[in-house]
Amino acid sequence: MNQWSMEHLLLECEASGQARVWQLAEEPWSQKETGWISPDFGTILGCALIIIKDSEGKHKTRDSRLYRMLVSESTHLIWKMRCDRVTTSLG
Repeated sequence: MNQWSMEHLLLECEASGQARVWQLAEEPWSQKETGWISPDFGTILGCALIIIKDSEGKHKTRDSRLYRMLVSESTHLIWKMRCDRVTTSLG
């Protein structure tokens, strides 16, 4: 995978601190019945469409909303951390 790709930055880059951000995002989820869905690039891109369902197939609205917020806010934080790191190294 290209080291300059968005996928690399969000899921693999050690310099960005992304692994720690995803660990922190998973913590509030640990109290839920549904297991944590480890984000991949497709999940990140489509996080606004995620629907969490219970074992009977019923939509868990609050869980879905929480997961969407955790993924989207974590993605934004990783991007901001990258921007700060790049800006600092340039100046």
